[in-house]
Amino acid sequence: MILKEIVESKKVIEDLMEVKLPIAVSYKLNKVYKKVVEENKSFEEKRLELIKTYGEQTDKEKDTWTVKQENVDQFFKELEELTKVEVDIEFPKIKLSELQDITIEPKKVVPWLFEE
Repeated sequence: MILKEIVESKKVIEDLMEVKLPIAVSYKLNKVYKKVVEENKSFEEKRLELIKTYGEQTDKEKDTWTVKQENVDQFFKELEELTKVEVDIEFPKIKLSELQDITIEPKKVVPWLFEE
């Protein structure tokens, strides 16, 4: 799967962790979440590196940065390249049958996390 899929799934997985799930499902979800957090941390480090490469510090006290207007296109080109990196993480799939009678909103179904 590509990095973008993992980055975009973090919030959904956090929301799912708030749902009362069977203990085995909760365990699997927790293992997945830890790996997603790790990948997100690495992504964020590289994203900030890009911002510093193509930007300027706008507030030294708060250490805030902004991409310079003349570098916006290159920044987004490289950021998109980063999000397309193939990531190979092992995680336990959750079978839909394991959810028993729990209903999950369609927007919270992460395709690569569940299987029939």
